[in-house]
Amino acid sequence: EVIRQPQAQPFRAVPLVVRGRPVAEPALVHSAGAVLVPESVLRAWGLEPERLTSVGRTWWRGADPASEEGGAQPAAAGTLAGEYSMGSVAASAAGAPLQLALPVQQRLGQTYLDVAFVAALTGAELRQVGGEFYLARPVGGQIDVDGHWAAEPIARLLDAGVVSGYGDCTFRPHAALTRAASVRMLVSALGLALRP
Repeated sequence: EVIRQPQAQPFRAVPLVVRGRPVAEPALVHSAGAVLVPESVLRAWGLEPERLTSVGRTWWRGADPASEEGGAQPAAAGTLAGEYSMGSVAASAAGAPLQLALPVQQRLGQTYLDVAFVAALTGAELRQVGGEFYLARPVGGQIDVDGHWAAEPIARLLDAGVVSGYGDCTFRPHAALTRAASVRMLVSALGLALRP
């Protein structure tokens, strides 16, 4: 019987933005479509790892994944959010089993895991905008507002219809405000009718 060496899995690196901030490590897209992200992205939601390196097991603690808003919220230290083992596709989030598309693995000097694990723990979504992946909880349908200092006021203005985002699901909170956009906001906030 011939024993064959497993072939390296083909991945493509894509720039990654987590909660509105670019991160140094890219997302890795497998040729089958599964996306891996560095485990360090979980820290953006206040989660901290606890490791048992002798068996390759990691527990993430410090947030409550079952909040009423559908995403991780700060909780008492020690609250178990999820766990996984290196090289395994089996994980758990909030005590429920989770099957990952690819095993947890070392890539580019980092531990990478299926984005489904991050989504299960945080309520975040992964969206591709241009040539980048955004990993965040959508705020008013916009993917780049989560984690911004003005996220709550922006969400209120989006809900009220005073402001809107772009067609690619971004709000671009750091972009310059044009005169036309300022006028549109005032007209919407005052409930005036727009004229062509």
